[in-house]
Amino acid sequence: MKVNIDIHRVEIHPKQLKALKEFVAFAAEKLKCKEDIQLFLLEKDHNVDGISTAAYNITTNDVHVRYGGRALVDVLRSIAHEFGHARQKELGELEDKDIPNIGGHIEDDANAAAGRLIKMFVDENNARWIYKL
Repeated sequence: MKVNIDIHRVEIHPKQLKALKEFVAFAAEKLKCKEDIQLFLLEKDHNVDGISTAAYNITTNDVHVRYGGRALVDVLRSIAHEFGHARQKELGELEDKDIPNIGGHIEDDANAAAGRLIKMFVDENNARWIYKL
């Protein structure tokens, strides 16, 4: 499994980029993602249909995340949430249906996984510093 990161006109401090790459690899491994994922980091005003802070495209296995103007830990949580949807697809839980916008089993599981992954990353990597970037 490989994650390609496409940074779309977003300025990222080298320390943040390093942390982001480490977290992306960590999250994909912990979730046991098998399919390649294309991760697009977008500026805060980039127009993508259907995206508030982040979105997962079940057809292309792409993840779009707004980066600009957000704390790093918030961006990482969004990435983990959308990677959770990618894993749900691999497990056959999505079955090419739309992901509900609010609540329900699919969203609740992705939210819970994202929170767990942030805490696990911090604990396993002594990385409380991500809250300050």
